[in-house]
Amino acid sequence: MEEKKEEENKLNKETKEGDVAQKIVVYQHTNKTIKVAIICNHQRTVSKSYAAQMTRLTEKIHELKGVLNRLKTDLARAKKGKPPLKDADGKRRNLTPEA
Repeated sequence: MEEKKEEENKLNKETKEGDVAQKIVVYQHTNKTIKVAIICNHQRTVSKSYAAQMTRLTEKIHELKGVLNRLKTDLARAKKGKPPLKDADGKRRNLTPEA
């Protein structure tokens, strides 16, 4: 839409002066440019696996937010001089970011 407005502004500037032949050339060039922009502005369809991909990404985000919250808790405990919390199995949590 912005491209069309820009082309219209260009057309208005270039057609204020000049003879009819020049105005026709400018108009035809602008019209071709607008048609090409419309043709090139096509939409891609959503892939078949989009829903599955979004589900996996949402699960990964949820998991990483949990890890972040646990790390924030451990950081707060470390600032107070306390040891990190333990997981449900009784072992200290792995604090490496690769986990």
